[in-house]
Amino acid sequence: ILVIGTDEIYHRYQGGEGVVKSGLNFVASTTGKTGLYISLGCYYDSVVPTYVPFLAPLSSGGKAFQVTGVGCYNNAHIVATSPALAGLTDTILSNWSCSVHEAFSQFPPEFIPLAIARNAPGSGIMSFADGSSGIPYILVRGESVSPINCGDGVVSNPEECDGGTGCEKCRCATGYSAKSPAARDCTLIDYCAKVGYNGKTENAKSCVPLVNARNITCNAGYYPAAHAAGGNQAWVVLTGTTEFGGCSLLNMCTTYGFSGKADNTDRCVASGTTRTIYCKAGYRAQGSVGSTSDNVVLTLDAPFLGCTLIDNCAVYGYSGKTENTRGCVNAVNSRTVSCLAGYYAVAPSTGSVVLTGSAAFSGCKQIDNCAVYGYGADPNVASCKNLVNARTITCKAGYWAQASTEFETTTNATQYAKNLASVDVSGAEKFVGCSPICGNLRVDASNSEECDGGEKCGATCKCTTGYESTVPLSKSCALVDNCVKYGWNKDTGVQKCVNDVNQRTITCQPGYYAKSSDPKIDATQLAGLKTSITLTGNAVFAGCGAVDHCSIYGWNKDKAVTGCVNGVNTRTITCGFGYYAQSADTNGTQFLKGIPTITLTGGAPFMGCGQIDSCLLYGYSADGNVHACMNTGIGERMIACSSGFVVATPEAAAGKGSSSITLSGSQTFPGCVPNCGDGKVVDGEACDDGNLDNDDGCSSECQIEEGFTCGDETNHGFLCCASLDQSLIDYGMKDALKCWNSYWISSVPGNNRINFDNDELLFTMNSDLKLCGNIIIGSYKKTQAHLSDPERHRTVMVDGPAVVYGYVTVQGGGSLWFDPEVSKNSSLTVYPPCQAGDNANFTNNGIQFTLSTGAGIGFSNASWTLEDELAAGPFVKLMGGCAVLDGDVWFQANEIPTKTNAFALITTAEPTDLFCIDESLQDVSYDLPGSACTNLELSVSNEQVENAAKFGTVTLYGVTNYKDLCDWHIGLISTGVFVAAAGAAGAAAVAMGGAPAAANSVNYVTL
Repeated sequence: ILVIGTDEIYHRYQGGEGVVKSGLNFVASTTGKTGLYISLGCYYDSVVPTYVPFLAPLSSGGKAFQVTGVGCYNNAHIVATSPALAGLTDTILSNWSCSVHEAFSQFPPEFIPLAIARNAPGSGIMSFADGSSGIPYILVRGESVSPINCGDGVVSNPEECDGGTGCEKCRCATGYSAKSPAARDCTLIDYCAKVGYNGKTENAKSCVPLVNARNITCNAGYYPAAHAAGGNQAWVVLTGTTEFGGCSLLNMCTTYGFSGKADNTDRCVASGTTRTIYCKAGYRAQGSVGSTSDNVVLTLDAPFLGCTLIDNCAVYGYSGKTENTRGCVNAVNSRTVSCLAGYYAVAPSTGSVVLTGSAAFSGCKQIDNCAVYGYGADPNVASCKNLVNARTITCKAGYWAQASTEFETTTNATQYAKNLASVDVSGAEKFVGCSPICGNLRVDASNSEECDGGEKCGATCKCTTGYESTVPLSKSCALVDNCVKYGWNKDTGVQKCVNDVNQRTITCQPGYYAKSSDPKIDATQLAGLKTSITLTGNAVFAGCGAVDHCSIYGWNKDKAVTGCVNGVNTRTITCGFGYYAQSADTNGTQFLKGIPTITLTGGAPFMGCGQIDSCLLYGYSADGNVHACMNTGIGERMIACSSGFVVATPEAAAGKGSSSITLSGSQTFPGCVPNCGDGKVVDGEACDDGNLDNDDGCSSECQIEEGFTCGDETNHGFLCCASLDQSLIDYGMKDALKCWNSYWISSVPGNNRINFDNDELLFTMNSDLKLCGNIIIGSYKKTQAHLSDPERHRTVMVDGPAVVYGYVTVQGGGSLWFDPEVSKNSSLTVYPPCQAGDNANFTNNGIQFTLSTGAGIGFSNASWTLEDELAAGPFVKLMGGCAVLDGDVWFQANEIPTKTNAFALITTAEPTDLFCIDESLQDVSYDLPGSACTNLELSVSNEQVENAAKFGTVTLYGVTNYKDLCDWHIGLISTGVFVAAAGAAGAAAVAMGGAPAAANSVNYVTL
């Protein structure tokens, strides 16, 4: 921290800038710490000693900051050093014309003077080791600062020490305090005496002072709270005056636990300075009292010795009942006690018992073998005597007791050879039984013997299975001929019978299966179509059953099958209408001929019913105008004619024919004929305009009518055009136009322009024309005279109600003329484009009529009908668009109305703006020289605009203020000139060019 009592910023050019840089370098020089630079400026320049509240937070206690004004003092002197302030000198600090404004008469001891107002009078004067004195005006606090002459061993103001113990840069280090009086050494602060245990002495053992710290140790079983948090460290080192949190009891289980021997432990319970460790059931805690104790109490850090398995056999043993016991096996918390053979512990079938913990053993009891194991209820047993782990069984007279199920065993051979009636059977061994005495190689019928010692003769002198005694009886047995003995009930379906030991195999003829009297086996035989069956012993043969091939082999559940007839080892399957029976061998023949039946042998698979290809089988008479034949249903085909053709039916002649027909089975196809009126030209048609009307260019028989042109192949399905007018041919337009859907359009693909630009010929436009496109009138080839010039070439004259589809442009020197005297209904109606063929989709941004600069439009011999008093016109009708008027307009009227005074010139068909751009009409009111009449104007009346929505039109009118037109008058359009001439018999018209010089004046020529 650096605090300075001057205004170094104001004096930045006199040394203040160096002070700021050195000061900032100092406060920022210690890594990891925040620096603070404070300048008091000249705020306290003239005060008596006073405290600075602003600096109070920087004092750790004791003295506060107090300053005093020193006026404007210029003698500054450095009294401390720091590497970070190496560039700061007395010269830089002095002679600013007010180097010092205020100095510190009092300040906290942790700050030392860096510079003084040397020899300045006033409160707070201090003397320094270099012999200088003055009032400090720059104070610093920091690790790198040392008072001047520090290290010379002499304690001088403001040094607290110099070179002794605990002294760092002549200041007592942290944890030390200055001696009084000051000496070279510092005194170690005893924080045990100064702070101690903070009043928390309970369970505290000792406190040892350290440098700027104290070491506090707790009693055994306790730890410093909030410092060792649950650990087993009993001491803590606290820095300075850090508060001691007291001693807390350790959790003995958490701290010392199981001493690394947690195997087979159950839990640990902490209580004060002890812990009780419990072992799992069956284990003993080592160190505990007694041989079975499962827990032990341990104090503080006493080690746990672990859990050991309890020897239950040694501890609990046989409970004093060792008689007839065989042994004891120890286990965890249990022991298994076993008895000697012939004795049981719990039940006769159990020779041992598992006892849990200290459970008492009840002893071993002898097994009653006769009662438990017996002799199989053999009726030939005379008696049974119980022994230890055995029993003696005695047979009745005439029987010998078998010792084994195997005749060849030694014991059994002895029994048999000696005709022993008794036998000892061990433990649970099964008693085989008592058998009649035989084996003397003599058949004893009275002893129920069938043989005795011969082939296939059993140990009991009975023939083995599949063999029988001979007649007369002999030692050996003979194979039973089961086919002869039991036969097959003379079933005629049997093919053969094969004999075997105790069985016969009977085989039925093909087409039959071997039946069984057992319903389950019979079902298996039938399901598997098994022709053979093997019968054991005297089992009765159930016969041969005929196989129902239709039921067994079926037809794969084909829904098209209508019947199945069984034969011997065959089935005949029939498919329904529209299907043929498929076959892997003759499928080609079956398919091509459509054969509906097939006979299959045995289990031959049925391939299914295939749908007959009616188109292939019955065809369509090879008609060349057929587009396609499709099988649409069972035994059904749909035949479609090519585009432009229909099926030859009575309806076809009336224009109601169909392009397809559905036929069933082998019905004959009537053929295809042209479909006149469908808009498609096919062979046999010269045209097809999509209807059957006559007199429209294409007749009801699709032949071109006289006076019409129907276009080329691209115009199929469109209306024909009236033959090209002779006037167009004379004008040279024959090759420039082509017919499309009743319109004449440009013959150039992608070009919609129709040009009337012949500067030598006048083209007359009438109602017989149907032009579609961008009608261009005039050219820029040569300069035209004024409209009033008799030599002026008239490009197009409208003769009658002409119609154009698209838009009209009068360009260059071209001119468009209307003359009601030639044709009473002289007018031009412009409709939206016809969107024709490859010239389609042309637009002109809503513009339907354009009068270009230099071009003209003339209205001559306009008149009213006197009896109706209706004004002439409108001459130009725009059906859905607007107009651009940049050229000259010429108007002449012959007759005078008695009421109306408006000539309708151009009108729209919809309530839209007449002008495509904002063209304001200028009304001109003036008298021409020698004229008695005034005020002829062009206007779109407000009434027309207001009623546009009602009447659907907006009209450009020529209006006069007088019923009698006695002279020529002129009206102007803002983008062109309107010229008019009037008279009772029709006066000569003069066109004039130029734009108005001002709103109320006009340039004109002498008329």
